[in-house]
Amino acid sequence: MKQNRHNTVRTMTASTLVALATLGGIFTGTGCASPDTQHTASAALGPYQTFGFGPITGSNGRAISLAQDEVSRQLMARGLMPSSNPDLLVNVQVRANPAVRMPGTTYLGRAHANINHTTDGHLTIDLKDVRQNHLVWRGHTSHPITRQVLDNPQRSMDRAVVEAFRSFPPHTH
Repeated sequence: MKQNRHNTVRTMTASTLVALATLGGIFTGTGCASPDTQHTASAALGPYQTFGFGPITGSNGRAISLAQDEVSRQLMARGLMPSSNPDLLVNVQVRANPAVRMPGTTYLGRAHANINHTTDGHLTIDLKDVRQNHLVWRGHTSHPITRQVLDNPQRSMDRAVVEAFRSFPPHTH
């Protein structure tokens, strides 16, 4: 395997990397370069005191379990407590998608495109009001899966969750 200066795996095919990530259970990256968070402006977290997770489904259960551990820490740090009868239902989705990057280069006065096949990991965290059945907040982040991610999955997932929670509304009573 070759690596560029960003440590992105280059010579494996995207499907091979997805299979490797699936077997390892890791689908998200460090750094989390593109956070995308949103929440309903009228939905303050004040009325919510508890949270719970929906059942883990799919083949990436280990990755979701790693994410749920850090999601729990983030929510408890904001004053919410775990419950079997929660105010907020937490849904964590972790997936990998093949990606193609074509950075342009110039060689001997001619433009050339290098085609790089990578895999991007995506993490989405939804908080849903159980009683009113509506989305209260969504956090999302994505980043290329690198050798560093595969070598340290817990740290990578923790960083991804922290990144997704950067604009999480503060818990107020």
